[in-house]
Amino acid sequence: MVTVLRSLARLALGGLAAAIVLLAVALSLVRLGVHYLPEYRAQVEVRLSEAVGQPIRIEALETAWAWRDLRVVLEGVRLGDDEDGLRLPRLEVNLDLYASVRDREPRLRELVLVEPSLTVQRGSDGAWSVVGFGEPRFAGLEELDLLMAQPGRLRVEDGRMDLLDLVHDQRYHFQGLHAAVDDDDGWRRLAGSGQLPTEWGGRAEFAARWPRDAEQPVSEGPLSLYASAEDARGRIMERLLGAPDAPPYLSLAGSLDVWADFPEGLPQPDGRQRDGDMAVRARDGSGTLPYLFREEIPFVALEAVGEWRFGPDGWVVNVNRTRVNNEDGEVHARVRVDKKPDQSPFLDIRASVDGRSGNAVNTSRYLPVGIMFPELVEWLDESIIAGTARRADVVFHGRTDDFPFDDGTGEFDVRADVTGVTLAYQPEWAPLTGMDGRLRFHGRSMRIEADRAEISGARVQQATAGIEDLQSSPLRITGSVQGPGDAYLDFLRTMPLAREVLEAPLEPLSLDGEHDLQLALTIPFDGAPVDVDGRVQLREGRLQLRQPVLALEALQGTVDFDRHGITAEDVSARFLDGPVTLAVNTGSDRDNGEPRIRLRADAPELDAAALQEALRGGGSVLDGRAGLQVLADFPVFDAEPDTADMAVNIGAHSDLVGVGIAMPAPMGKASTQQRALAARLRIGESGPEPLRVTYGDRLDALFDLHPDTGLRGAGLRLGGEQAVLPGSGSIRLDGHAERLDLVAWQRWFREHAPEIADDTGAATVDGFDLAVDRLLLGDLEFSGQRARGTRDVTGWSVDLDGPDIAGHLFWPAGSHMAVEADLEHLRLSLPAAVVDEDADLALDEDLLADVDPAALPGLRVRIQELELDDRPLGNLQVLGESVGGGYAVENILLRGDHHSVTGRAAWMRHPDERTEVELDVRSDDMGGLFAGLGYRNVIRGGHGNGRVAVTARSAPFPMAPETLEGEVQLALRDGSLTQVEPGAGRVFGLLSVANLPRRLTLNFADVYEEGFAFDRIDADFSIADGVAETRTFTLVGPSARVDAAGTIDLAGRSYDQRITVMPRASSALPILGGVFGGPPGAAAMFLAQQMFSTQLDRVARMHYHLTGSWADPEFEPVLQEDGDVLDSPGMR
Repeated sequence: MVTVLRSLARLALGGLAAAIVLLAVALSLVRLGVHYLPEYRAQVEVRLSEAVGQPIRIEALETAWAWRDLRVVLEGVRLGDDEDGLRLPRLEVNLDLYASVRDREPRLRELVLVEPSLTVQRGSDGAWSVVGFGEPRFAGLEELDLLMAQPGRLRVEDGRMDLLDLVHDQRYHFQGLHAAVDDDDGWRRLAGSGQLPTEWGGRAEFAARWPRDAEQPVSEGPLSLYASAEDARGRIMERLLGAPDAPPYLSLAGSLDVWADFPEGLPQPDGRQRDGDMAVRARDGSGTLPYLFREEIPFVALEAVGEWRFGPDGWVVNVNRTRVNNEDGEVHARVRVDKKPDQSPFLDIRASVDGRSGNAVNTSRYLPVGIMFPELVEWLDESIIAGTARRADVVFHGRTDDFPFDDGTGEFDVRADVTGVTLAYQPEWAPLTGMDGRLRFHGRSMRIEADRAEISGARVQQATAGIEDLQSSPLRITGSVQGPGDAYLDFLRTMPLAREVLEAPLEPLSLDGEHDLQLALTIPFDGAPVDVDGRVQLREGRLQLRQPVLALEALQGTVDFDRHGITAEDVSARFLDGPVTLAVNTGSDRDNGEPRIRLRADAPELDAAALQEALRGGGSVLDGRAGLQVLADFPVFDAEPDTADMAVNIGAHSDLVGVGIAMPAPMGKASTQQRALAARLRIGESGPEPLRVTYGDRLDALFDLHPDTGLRGAGLRLGGEQAVLPGSGSIRLDGHAERLDLVAWQRWFREHAPEIADDTGAATVDGFDLAVDRLLLGDLEFSGQRARGTRDVTGWSVDLDGPDIAGHLFWPAGSHMAVEADLEHLRLSLPAAVVDEDADLALDEDLLADVDPAALPGLRVRIQELELDDRPLGNLQVLGESVGGGYAVENILLRGDHHSVTGRAAWMRHPDERTEVELDVRSDDMGGLFAGLGYRNVIRGGHGNGRVAVTARSAPFPMAPETLEGEVQLALRDGSLTQVEPGAGRVFGLLSVANLPRRLTLNFADVYEEGFAFDRIDADFSIADGVAETRTFTLVGPSARVDAAGTIDLAGRSYDQRITVMPRASSALPILGGVFGGPPGAAAMFLAQQMFSTQLDRVARMHYHLTGSWADPEFEPVLQEDGDVLDSPGMR
């Protein structure tokens, strides 16, 4: 048994060794055959042709051994006959040797196409075909189907494909194609990737699956496809699915995943009906239906599931479920597109939108412009500019050519709930803002219903906007509005119909209060003008002009307006607490027939003082009440600017009965006087024209006004003739006046200087030419005077011509030049009556309060002939200039035939304010000099001299007498005091420094009536703190000698004097009493003369005490006791 087993073992081992040797020999023979296989290319062509059932031609053959497989590389392979076969540049064949030996026929393990070039064509009829491999040559899909049906693995490396789309006349290039076809449990499976055409995006991946059935081509059998692409763009779906001669229906871009099932093969125009399913998922992309939408609709995510059917009776795409999510909201929709041959597509769209905040601004994305009228599309593009569509439902059911389904063959309906919408319903009109309501498109019509909104800040309580026929009807908007008046003014200001007419007049106005507005707008889309019909119900409103602040209160009434103009009747209001009625009408002009808008306002009892207060913030020029009428006319809203008068005319008129005007002549008037005041203003296209104001026959004025800079110039003419406007920036006064009081006007202007400065603005008075019958300067009067003045950069130059004043004046623009007066003559006439020197002077305490003497200009005065009451005083020269801390008049020279007056004066502010005066007088005819100075018949004859040197710690006017210091001396010889009784004693007043201010104002009428002769008068006063102490006073005459001592209080205007009289005859008593006692003393001495003349003649010396005020002095005798002597300094 063991032996048998050993024998069997040896036999087995020997057989195994023999088998191994035989296998090694066989493998060696196979390897040797592979080496010589290229020599048998023809035999290979025959065997491959038999294997695939088609003729195959090979240009080159290479072989390689790969373990158990044999790799054969074929170059230049042609599959099929020479004319119609497919051409492959390179083909690698991997044979499975084991399977080939087992099955006794070649078995492919893998077929590799290296760098193949494939051309696929979509014909103009929509049929797909393979044009060829390599160079384009038509070959149909049969060869490709045959290739795909080969057993084993089919692989493509770095392939290229050209797609010829004859439907859209485009050629697309696919590169870097890598794909593999494998068997998968009875199915063939394709998977691969490639670079999309540049216009389509980046790289894509794809997969397909179909049954392994060599008898059925791939294009006609069940087929499942999947494609995925990142950043896909362009109109891929449109290019792949769009039918010939049909507009595109779908375009997607983004990151796409597409699944499609073709149970009966790819769609082909072969008369067979095919259908299938499809699903699309996309993210971060956009899509559109080009037939409906004009632009891509972006999305964050998109999912769609549907089915399709393609056959001889047309094609159908039915999207059963769609969900799109983007920044505007989330859309759920069902879409069905049914396209029959030679018919427009039938669309069935059912969609609902859950909107996100602010999505209304993107409304234009979702407008189905392909089936909408261009005018409506344009209006919707521009009108909805903000807001949110919270919920929207869309229904489109019908053939596109039948839209908008007037015959009931379909339905188009869009409904949306909107909130916070801004609807710019017409360019340049105030938009509706914050609108909440509903939007609906139905068939041809559109309707918007607003539950609430705002327009120019006013609340819209209810409004509708509708278009009956989207192709031919205008947009009609109606609404009820309630809101503040300013909102209505803004609406009118910005309303394009009236902007050119109302914008400027309404700009400075504001309207307070709540008012109602009924508004209807008709907006055509054919270029016709917009029609408007509105009614405003004013309810206790307040219409205010911002600057100056003027207001119509309690404004009540109804105002209607349309595209032509405004109409209003019996609108009532109150202005400055007085009644006002307003009326507006639109009609043709009586003169030229041109239509105009006319406004009339009547104020029967206008408070002039209140008007002045409102205009200027105060003042006392106007007082009382008078009627005022204002008329204005405007161009109608639809006026043609090229042919119509586009100016605005405004006029005002009042007879001023009941109003007093507190101004000097010739402008002032009493309240009972009638004097017509009229103002006319025209506002043209280039701005306001000059404002003309007439004031009876007293004044005609033109004012050049600018809204921003104010007064730019004015021409004023007195006397009734028309004024002429000077150059820009100038104010000029001309004309004739019967009476002109310069002091009164100076005071008036000083009081109203701030107002005048505000009124004139940058404009300045540059000239005047006035003829005045009576020119008043205080108490002085000049007759028949004419003054002409011009101003340039250096100052004012004035020419005077008249019987009383003639010559030239120059007033410089700055203090660096001197004021010059060069007069041929100056003839002064003192008034017949003057104020008594003992009365208090009404002087302006603040006359020089704001004057800095150091800033005053220099002074040069030359008067060739100076006269006073027809008495010549000679020629006068005065020179003055500013000095450190003040002003000095150093050269005062008055020179006549018998006298000369010289002196100086100064007014200093620093370090302490003071006024200095020094005068020296010499005359050989003191009577004539006094008469020339206004002291008529006070002194007759005489010669002598005098000197005044005083200082006051105050301004020169008014001078503070309590601060006076200095001295006064007077020496007269050989003259006589005239008209002593009863007032010759006022000679002392003449000598008193206390009356110098009055003397300087030429008030010398207090010395009159004749008196007596004197041999000499010597007087010497010292002044300290406003008190003059008599150092010497001696009057020596034929009748008596008088000496005085004591003080005179210049501030308190009182006496404390001791008088010693040494009479020479009783006739001298009245003289003494008049000299020292004034009227009371003169009267007392006259009485004493009559009663005691005999006794008085015997008196050798008499003493008196003069006390009391200047107005009421007390003159009492002083009894001399034994040994008591009352000597005056002049008697020692």
